[in-house]
Amino acid sequence: MTLLHRFIRPLALVASISLAHSLSAANITLEMDDPEWTFLLKSSHQQAGNASLTSEEGKIFREIQPLLAKGDYQSALTQIEQNTSSDASAALYEIKGQVLLNLKRYDEAAAALNKALEMQPGLAVSHRALGMIYLMQQEFKNAKQHLSQTLELGGNDAQTYGQLAYVNLQLHKPHSAVAGYQTALYLDPENSQWYQGLLYALTASNDFTQAASLVDEMLIDKPKGRRLWVQRAQIAMNAGDKTKALGSMETALALGADRVDNIALAARLHMELGNPRRAVELLSGDIRRFAKADDMDTVLQMGRWLASRDEWSALEHLVKAVSDVKGSLSGDQQADFLVVEGQAAIARKHFKTASSKLAAAIELAPGNGEALITMANVQKLRNNQQSAVMYYLRAETLPEFKTRALQGRAQVEIDRKDYAAALDLLRQLYKEEPNRQQVFENIQTLERIVRNQA
Repeated sequence: MTLLHRFIRPLALVASISLAHSLSAANITLEMDDPEWTFLLKSSHQQAGNASLTSEEGKIFREIQPLLAKGDYQSALTQIEQNTSSDASAALYEIKGQVLLNLKRYDEAAAALNKALEMQPGLAVSHRALGMIYLMQQEFKNAKQHLSQTLELGGNDAQTYGQLAYVNLQLHKPHSAVAGYQTALYLDPENSQWYQGLLYALTASNDFTQAASLVDEMLIDKPKGRRLWVQRAQIAMNAGDKTKALGSMETALALGADRVDNIALAARLHMELGNPRRAVELLSGDIRRFAKADDMDTVLQMGRWLASRDEWSALEHLVKAVSDVKGSLSGDQQADFLVVEGQAAIARKHFKTASSKLAAAIELAPGNGEALITMANVQKLRNNQQSAVMYYLRAETLPEFKTRALQGRAQVEIDRKDYAAALDLLRQLYKEEPNRQQVFENIQTLERIVRNQA
């Protein structure tokens, strides 16, 4: 019967395999925040594109110039509207559109600018302003059309290239965005926004070597830029350099970039790189923030990982921290942590303690499949076979745990030497998972045993 007992792997080994996988497969990538963009509308009210004001409109414009200079756009708009005739020029509509844009009345601004372009299609300023409006309204395809037209008409300044690069980034064309930001930087090398945009575009295009070089260059000018350190960590993660990622993230945390997701990433990296104590220190130190942010899954995952690696001291420290915030946890979350404590007790062969923890978990969350399966395993280890079967049957009603429960019940029947019952359960299991070769081999072995017993 050695072959059949090999079918059920030792409990500690199962935990170690599944938990190590869950940690490495977890969301151990960091998404950068969207940069804060500031777009400047470059235009000259005195020379609106290639359009010309009539002599009467020129007088109106001279009157509103002081208002425009001090940012009193509403008064300027009132003046324009009071003096707009039915045969107003394209230039006046262009100026009106820009004033409306500054007032954030985007639909009215677009209407005025489109009117100007209808009268005189080659107005670069109108195209640029419309590009800005559509950008603000997140209509990126329309924005791209007008910004491209601006460049064709000679409006090839850094702002237009930068805006077009941003639009390309939003349209999932990062390589085009890289080219746009590089041109914007060439024209305006002191603008940090173009550096930020280029860094973002290089990362989005998976050019991590260039992105890493750029962020290091940016850090020379801004060594305490915590956002840059977070981005450096993200780039290193994507490049597979976890040591560099961790060093960058620790620097970011020290500089105040202590968002919960940043702390979680640093903790995961510490675990992967063999420093569980620092990982627990990070999580425990901000356990209340994790609870408030409803991100206790990260802490739970860490607890499971610690149990799988026999890191009992670190796990006890983490469990103590969690106990301080139990009141803010849901019943399901409390149950999950009790399961972790139960699994840790099993690994140390403290089966009575494990049973107590798991019973409390099941009382809090009767549908917690992990608690039911683990309790069944404990009962089996304590030779309470009937109790084990009862918990396996409860777990079997949960689709996610059905196969594990069938496997557990099959092992109980093998231990009881009821090979016919075990064979029936293994056939059910194989029907659920037909690719499991070991199950098929065990079925064949049991079939021979049952035939010989007949």
